[in-house]
Amino acid sequence: RTSPFASWTNMSLIGGNTFANRHCFQRDVEYRQKIHRRRLKNMKSISKSKNPFQKVKLDLSPPNKPKFLKKNMSKKIHEQRRIQAIEHDNRILLKKMADIMMPRKSHRLQ
Repeated sequence: RTSPFASWTNMSLIGGNTFANRHCFQRDVEYRQKIHRRRLKNMKSISKSKNPFQKVKLDLSPPNKPKFLKKNMSKKIHEQRRIQAIEHDNRILLKKMADIMMPRKSHRLQ
């Protein structure tokens, strides 16, 4: 395992800080490692279980979607308009077909 203090290039810039010498750099690295270890130690797992006595398991289920994302209202509106247009066209065609099928009175007299 290589040490982070192996070369001066590692010491020049870490997190935007410049270090005058190796000891300041080493102290800063140890401080950051200490903070990292403390955060890892205090980290809590995410549990779906509400029972505190039950063994803690990780919640790997996908997050719940909000209701407004589940319902695609614009899609429903476009679908309704499309259906209304089709029904309107069908009524026109049906009327034309009825006119063709029904003989006119003027034709009967002839």
